[in-house]
Amino acid sequence: MSDNEKLEPHILKRFEVVKKMGNGAYGIVWKVVERSTGRCYALKKNFDAFQNSTDAQRTYREIMFL
Repeated sequence: MSDNEKLEPHILKRFEVVKKMGNGAYGIVWKVVERSTGRCYALKKNFDAFQNSTDAQRTYREIMFL
């Protein structure tokens, strides 16, 4: 399965995936370009972010840092 297939269709409709930046225990990060504006972003998809309370706290903390 390619990395693009791991992203939902509504995301791929809005963004063009440029390249995979990296992956880890909690997710994958891609460099993407927004189709309507041409702006570059880092897009992260977290896996099982709310599977248990510890993972949920880590996910929430990461979002708050951003």
